[in-house]
Amino acid sequence: MKFSIPFIAVLIIVIGCNFDEEVERSLEDTLLEISEKQNSTQEFTILSNRDTVIIGKLGTKIFFESNSFEKNGAELTEKEIEITLKEVYTNSETILNGLSTTSRGNLLETSGMINLEAKSGDQVLSLRKGVPLKIQFKKISDLGSMRTYLRSDDIKNNWALDTANIYDTIRIIKSTQIIVELAYGADSIINYQEEFGIVGNDTILLGSNKPEEAIYGDEVYDSTANNPLSGIGSLPNSQLPYYEINSTKLGWINCDYFIDSIDNIKILISPLDSLLPATTYLVFKEFNSIMSSWEFKENAQIFRNIPRDSEVTILSLVSDNNNLFYSLSNHRLDKEDEIIKIEYKETTAENLVKIIRTLD
Repeated sequence: MKFSIPFIAVLIIVIGCNFDEEVERSLEDTLLEISEKQNSTQEFTILSNRDTVIIGKLGTKIFFESNSFEKNGAELTEKEIEITLKEVYTNSETILNGLSTTSRGNLLETSGMINLEAKSGDQVLSLRKGVPLKIQFKKISDLGSMRTYLRSDDIKNNWALDTANIYDTIRIIKSTQIIVELAYGADSIINYQEEFGIVGNDTILLGSNKPEEAIYGDEVYDSTANNPLSGIGSLPNSQLPYYEINSTKLGWINCDYFIDSIDNIKILISPLDSLLPATTYLVFKEFNSIMSSWEFKENAQIFRNIPRDSEVTILSLVSDNNNLFYSLSNHRLDKEDEIIKIEYKETTAENLVKIIRTLD
């Protein structure tokens, strides 16, 4: 495929508003087919009235409490439930499944994603309120507070915090013991420091939402540390080879850490001289993070909240009548409003797999 004028753009997902949607779906379908051949969706049959643990082939463990499901808002009476599970732990699988690790343009670092669905016959099931899933994600990062993010429908490739999720407790040891629910790991500790007057000689013990069971065991939070909130949410899991989170919904679930960078840059993207949509990923080398664009303004794309001096690999993909084209290049992003020129090469689906796998 030849382009009459060179592309002066980078990180393009879609340019303009009137694309051929069949072409865009064709590219997505091609990538999903590639993923399914080597990392297929797994199927399980469980009994709804029993506590059950399923273990994915990549190591994800999911605990279903008995009677966890409902159908059309009503309690489920059927016993057999069909569960499907797709595990995503690598950059290549993230791309092949059309995912990224951003929340409204803010960068997340992931320790794995899964797609989890439940059916009874042809009926799609949902979780009962107040009965969240417990999920153990294989630890692929050495990070602090991991949180539950769910796939959001309002913006393409966006993740949103599972705001209905309260999954931990803290015990504050002063003259008397106080037990309170802790939402979202480290975040609410700041509030409790003020509310209960926590000082350097006090101890905070992290436990489960059932303190008497001590699921995680007791580990000490030292409020005298130089950066007392760093990693607080991961203390219960610090000696374990996995991160444990809860989820109040099925579907795509992401185990994430919010990258709070202060020195960020913005990149402006010029439009392609073509009506063909391109799907482009910014793969970070310092983090387990992948960014894709979603913001447009006056025929340009805007990427925000990119940590300055990030080393990245840019992969851009184009599909035209079953012909595949790609661009792959490495960059250090350190300039505000930087524009990077990229060139495309034709490839086959087989070779595209090899190219994408190099990003792992």
